Order: sequence, then structure tokens, then C-alpha cells
Amino acid sequence: MYIVGIVLWVIVIWLAASFSWGVRQNTSTGFGVTIQTTNTAMLFTAQAIVVGAFDLNPLHFLWMIPVSFIFGSLSLIAPFSLLSPVGNLYGRLCCLGLDAEVVAQNKARLRYVRELVSTGHSLDEATHMALEKYPGHNA
Repeated sequence: MYIVGIVLWVIVIWLAASFSWGVRQNTSTGFGVTIQTTNTAMLFTAQAIVVGAFDLNPLHFLWMIPVSFIFGSLSLIAPFSLLSPVGNLYGRLCCLGLDAEVVAQNKARLRYVRELVSTGHSLDEATHMALEKYPGHNA
């Protein structure tokens, strides 16, 4: 059982870290994230903190992981939407230290690429044109 507990801890830490990193990366590149993704990342982190802080059996992760996915996915529907203010705060914590100017430029670049592609340009052509119009950090 000890090894199963270790494996479950590794899975939960990986899920919390990868979802949180995904929130940060998608925000940085201008794609943005949905509140469902942010809430799911927050729930993974919260379950790791709760199990660790209260010294609970790691086998609780067997029901907590699926519940986190379900509650995170349903977070647009009441009463699960109550997670959104806390999830929004968690998303802001994930994005601490991001340069707001770079994020805004990446959003503008992405918007411009979408515009060009919708008017008939190829993706490669649109990307090249957007990088010329919005030079700088390539996310």
C-alpha cells in the first residue's frame, strides 16, 4: 500500500503542477484559459494540500482526482460556479511575474493571425506577417 500511496502522490503533484503551468503558459502566449481549467488546477493543488496537511491516507486521491475533474468541468453551473472566484484568484497566483506588455502583445499577435487566416492567408504566411507587425518576444 505504501508504494500505491507514493504513486498517487506523484500523480497528484504532476496533475497540480502541469495544470498550473498550463494556466500560466496559455495566459502568457495570449491564448488564455477557461475558468474550468483554472478551477481544475486549483482543486488538484487543494487536494494535495488537504491530504498533506491533515496527514490523510493517499488512497483518498482515488476519489478526489475524478471529483476534481468533474467539479472543475461543471464550474459554470451553480452551485459549482462558487468555485470560480477562488479559481480566479488561483489563476492570478499562477500568473504572478508575467510581463503584462508581453501578454498583451502576444494576444494582439494571435488576434492578428486569426484575422489573416480568416481572410484567406495560410497559417505560415499569417504567422510571418504577425511577427513582422508585432516583433519581440516569440511565445
